[in-house]
Amino acid sequence: MVIRPEIMNTRLHHFMDWLQRLPRPFMLVLTLMLFAAVGGLDYASGTYISLSILYCLPVSLAAWRLGRNAGIAMGVLSAVALVLLNPRSEPIGAPSLIMLWNFLIVSCLFGLIALLVSRITELLQKERMLARTDFLTGVCNRLAFMKEVDQEILRALRHGQSLSLIYIDLDDFKVVNDRLGHHEGDRLLQAVGRALLQTVRGIDSVARLGGDEFVVLLPNANSDAAAIVAPRLRQALLTRMREDLWPVTFSIGVLTCPIPPGSAEQLIHRADELMYRAKQGGKDRLVYSLQSA
Repeated sequence: MVIRPEIMNTRLHHFMDWLQRLPRPFMLVLTLMLFAAVGGLDYASGTYISLSILYCLPVSLAAWRLGRNAGIAMGVLSAVALVLLNPRSEPIGAPSLIMLWNFLIVSCLFGLIALLVSRITELLQKERMLARTDFLTGVCNRLAFMKEVDQEILRALRHGQSLSLIYIDLDDFKVVNDRLGHHEGDRLLQAVGRALLQTVRGIDSVARLGGDEFVVLLPNANSDAAAIVAPRLRQALLTRMREDLWPVTFSIGVLTCPIPPGSAEQLIHRADELMYRAKQGGKDRLVYSLQSA
C-alpha cells in the first residue's frame, strides 16, 4: 500500500494541530516524560551507543509548546543528564573543570536549538495570524471569515440553531477620504474595527470584506438577540465617529436565519441586499429580515 505525499502532509498537519490544542500542563507532563524516556535509553545504552541527539526532542517540544524559557530550561536539564550519564566522554579522573566545560558547551547547543524553535514558532504563528487578519483593521479578512461562516452554518444545521449576520456599510466614507486624505480614512476604518471588536460577544466574529464594508457573525442568535446586538453596535460606531468629528453614519442589514442557507456566500449575499435596502431608504438605518433556507 502506497501513501501519497499529500495524504501524509494532511495527516501531519492534523497531528500538529492536535498537539497545538492540548493544554499546556499536559504538554509539560508529556515533555518531562519524553525527557525521562530519552535519559533512560541513554543510561541503558551505556558506552556503546550515543543518543545525544535525542535530547533535542524534549528541548524542541518544550520550546514549541511551552515557550522559549521552558525550552532553555529543558536544554539545561538535558545537558546535565547528558554529561552525568556519559562519563565515557571524559578520561578517568578528569578534573571537574572538564565536566563543567562540556556542560556549558552542551547547554549552549541545546539553548540555541530552543531559541531557534521558539523563534520559528513565533514566525509561523504570526504568519498564520496575518493570513486570517485584515492588515489594516485587525479584524478577520474575507477568506478567513468565509471559512468561519461555513463552519458555523454546518454547526447551526446540525444543532437546529438560528444564525444571524449583520452587514455594515459606512455612509459617506468617500467624503472623509476626499477631504481629509487616505491616512484619515485608514484611521477611521481602524476605529470601526476596534469599536466592533470591543462591542461584540466573545463568540461573535468580525470581518472586513473590503473597502468600507464590515460584517458581524452572531452564532446561535435568533431575531430577538440580533435586534439587541445590532442597535448596540450602531450606537457604539456612531459614538466613535462623533469623537473625531467624522461625518460618517452606517447603513446596516440584519439577517436572521432559523435555518441557514447552504453556504457563506448565500448568507452574506442576503445580508448585503438588506444593507442596500437600508442605504436606498435614506442611509443611517437598520433593516431587519427573518429568512430561512
